[in-house]
Amino acid sequence: METKEKIYTSQDWENDGTLKVQVGQMIAPEVFRQLLNCVPPRTYRNGIFQVGEPYSHDWNTGKALYKTFEFVKTVDDKPYYRYVGLKN
Repeated sequence: METKEKIYTSQDWENDGTLKVQVGQMIAPEVFRQLLNCVPPRTYRNGIFQVGEPYSHDWNTGKALYKTFEFVKTVDDKPYYRYVGLKN
């Protein structure tokens, strides 16, 4: 995979203790595994992964919003996902 963008790693997460991935940023395989294993995912199919706990709510609709990632490609048999924002 050739990319000039910074891939969000577990070290980035550990530096401040919160997941501060930016929309459009890819996450490293170890971050994906950690997110997948911390609580059962809300969605994990068709190239979409949503973290199992809501991040917030849309106060206009009352629907929960989840950090959402889309599958980008596999490098060395490791999954890479790109953060696409908060989705219901």
